[in-house]
Amino acid sequence: MPKISIPAEVFFEYLQVLSLLPLFNTEGTSALLVGLGAGHLVNIYNRYGIVTDSIEIDPVIAMLATRYFSFEGSGEVMVGDARHHIQKINRSYDFIIHDSFTGGSEPIHLMTREMFRELKARLNPDGVLVLNMVGLNMPGHMQPMESVAKTLDTVFAHRRTFVSIPESGLNDFLFFVSDQPLELDPSPPFREPVDWLLHREILLSGASGQMITDDFNPMETLNLGKAEAYREILLERIGRDQLFK
Repeated sequence: MPKISIPAEVFFEYLQVLSLLPLFNTEGTSALLVGLGAGHLVNIYNRYGIVTDSIEIDPVIAMLATRYFSFEGSGEVMVGDARHHIQKINRSYDFIIHDSFTGGSEPIHLMTREMFRELKARLNPDGVLVLNMVGLNMPGHMQPMESVAKTLDTVFAHRRTFVSIPESGLNDFLFFVSDQPLELDPSPPFREPVDWLLHREILLSGASGQMITDDFNPMETLNLGKAEAYREILLERIGRDQLFK
């Protein structure tokens, strides 16, 4: 695999973290991306020889990624609801990237224990899943993240958790999980990206969280604080007049 590094052309820090997923399995060659977005991750994984299938619910997004963001698909692009397509997949992957954040919230049916079990069934034995979720990294607002951690911990044997911007309140939480130990190689070829990633690692026990299941899913309620914070950022950056025309 070519040298793994932090991609300079990627603007968002959470994408930089996700781009370092191959550090946890340097022999991996296949990936499934749940939530295509602009396709940046697929292009980055192409450099590492990783063939990436992707699932995107909005066909317009897939078209825009190709037309305006230089998306170069290396695997199959499936258009439709992720849970529906995942149930039909009959192959397994070295990596799965669960990145379905949209419009200030996540599709909560993709955040349950049952969903995580379905994803695990599509992982190779030494595979790694990473889940990206936006939340508030501040005291009194951690229960959504604790709940995700608690739920993941019932499905996978090992977890490490990172944030995209350590000093930020509104943050991307990135949960790396696997049934194999999640070890990072600090030797010279990997030292710089590993040090960068370790600076963003946080401890999240999951002890105070709630189990998220198909039958009990309070994620929308738990995430109200995050949704309000995200709305305020949109108002500040875009302007009330533009949003409420």
